[in-house]
Amino acid sequence: MVSKNRDNWQRILGYWDSKRGTARAPRWRDLDPVLEIPRLLSRVFVVDIESDGGFRFRLLGSEIVMRGNRNATGRRFESLYRDDFLADVRQIYSEVANSGEPRLFRDWARAGDRRQSTTLLLPLLDDAGEIARILGFVEFSEEFVDDEFDWPVEIERVEIAAERAA
Repeated sequence: MVSKNRDNWQRILGYWDSKRGTARAPRWRDLDPVLEIPRLLSRVFVVDIESDGGFRFRLLGSEIVMRGNRNATGRRFESLYRDDFLADVRQIYSEVANSGEPRLFRDWARAGDRRQSTTLLLPLLDDAGEIARILGFVEFSEEFVDDEFDWPVEIERVEIAAERAA
């Protein structure tokens, strides 16, 4: 990752980490990204975890909509993705929902311009302390991807520093 991207990852991860306090994740209602991280909003998204275990896009940043050539706000994953791709996407999001831990994955954009992207997924709690949403951040590369490859390219656990400033 180039330096600019690293700065963005640090900002979004630092934002999420500062909002969670001593909890495993922050509550959705404690976030105010419009005021607190406005420069990153165009690449931020939120996914609701449905009671049946499905996933629905609650909101999508403008750059995500533009690069994907569609606004998927309010739509369930099942209405957006093919069966083979859907299984992979659900697996990654389910891992975040079940573990309560952030994940980072790299992919190439299937819709639009076929550029590589990297997505950070961060769990969010409801008022009962259950993981109910996922905050996402996408960083798009300006490099084109010419080769086909299996999706996802990489999935990584995101380590959060255990030490915090007093």
